[in-house]
Amino acid sequence: MIKNALDIGKAVARLNALVEMDPDGMKSVCEARTPVNPEMAEHKDLPVLVAKQGEQTFYLMGPLGLVNYLFGMDQDAGMGAIAGIFEVACGKCGLLGNEGQVVGDVCGACGGEIELGDLIEFTITPQGREAIARDEQV
Repeated sequence: MIKNALDIGKAVARLNALVEMDPDGMKSVCEARTPVNPEMAEHKDLPVLVAKQGEQTFYLMGPLGLVNYLFGMDQDAGMGAIAGIFEVACGKCGLLGNEGQVVGDVCGACGGEIELGDLIEFTITPQGREAIARDEQV
């Protein structure tokens, strides 16, 4: 059924239903990045990764960036309304990362690099919750 309106909470619930069906598939979908042009990278409400390799600049967009574009961005925080929650784990020994560790950190157990682990769920960011609260007050 095509829906005319979708709020942030419903979008998160629908995304999480897909994670329950196929967590590995949804992780792969979220990790996908597609090259886009510089004009898209300059759009204020579209989160685009700018990566450099030598002298060359690449502009990459992922599916969660596209979803967040639909709901808008908090320019001050550089965040959209929806975030993916992932485990982080050491790529060398497999030890799950501690709270606060991010991709690229060093594993305290073996010195390996912390990598992106399983997709746990999607959630509403603090910026998304503020937007919901503002809409409820109107």
